[in-house]
Amino acid sequence: MPKFIHDLSKELETQSVDVFVLAPHYPGAERKETMSGVTVYRYPYFFPFKYQKVALQGHGGIIPSLKQSPIAMLQLPLLIASLTIHTLWIYHTERIDWSCCKAV
Repeated sequence: MPKFIHDLSKELETQSVDVFVLAPHYPGAERKETMSGVTVYRYPYFFPFKYQKVALQGHGGIIPSLKQSPIAMLQLPLLIASLTIHTLWIYHTERIDWSCCKAV
């Protein structure tokens, strides 16, 4: 995950905030792991995993991947749909309570 997300997540964790990160899966990555006390979920968006082209590690992120690969552009709607489904799944699985959150 990008360093700033990792740093922010670690800082929130030190302040007794439960942090869950949802990120696109990439080939060879664990689907769920704990990094510095932060639970990281990686959601797949295309099968088999080795053909996922949108979120390639070490290639500069999603925007450069979309520019480099026409297949990645075709997979983008699948990435967004999978993100939505996995967000709802984590919300229910982790029993996230939004009642404490307030709009700024």
